[in-house]
Amino acid sequence: MKKFNYLLLAGLLGLTATVKAATIASPLVWGGSTQNSAKCYLYNASASVVTLGARQIKGHDGSVLPSSGNCTSTLLPGGVCELSATPVVTTAYLCRFVVSSAAAIRGSFELRGNTIIQRADLR
Repeated sequence: MKKFNYLLLAGLLGLTATVKAATIASPLVWGGSTQNSAKCYLYNASASVVTLGARQIKGHDGSVLPSSGNCTSTLLPGGVCELSATPVVTTAYLCRFVVSSAAAIRGSFELRGNTIIQRADLR
């Protein structure tokens, strides 16, 4: 019985330590034959540090583009980070972040040529 109580306690403590992640993403956008750059921006409008999980720019077929930028595993209060990739001109794309809390996170996704061709908010 004592072993059962310890297991029950360990299970309850494990449940309270679980963090619920949220996904914030743009809809699919396509910039046409002149799209040559994909940029995703994330802003933390909260007073707390937000943990970032997956950070992706994905094609309509689910493929993930190799990307670069300054989005690390955390985003400080008032912080902004950026993710960039080079898109294929025949594909629509979306930007996706997994965050510890999406309540005060704002973001936008842009497909660019010489200027911004398409822009969408992350929701």
